[in-house]
Amino acid sequence: MHRPHQRQSRHPQRQHNHPHRPVNPSVCVQRPRLVWYEIYHSPTAAIAREKQLKGWTRAEKIALIEQTNPDWRDLSEDRGKPIAL
Repeated sequence: MHRPHQRQSRHPQRQHNHPHRPVNPSVCVQRPRLVWYEIYHSPTAAIAREKQLKGWTRAEKIALIEQTNPDWRDLSEDRGKPIAL
């Protein structure tokens, strides 16, 4: 009976000292950025494009982003502003 109690008492300490767990998780979490988007007028066209992009390599996707957003600027900062079509 004494042994399970010892495990419980060590558990919080092990969790606190775990080498892969950051002390402050918010420091390591990066906010996702919107770096590319396309506008479609029908869900069918958008889904077809998503399926096409899913088959692309990472390098092809990066090239697509850099064509219109070479600085990888967060486009969500422009939310609510007019879009140039």
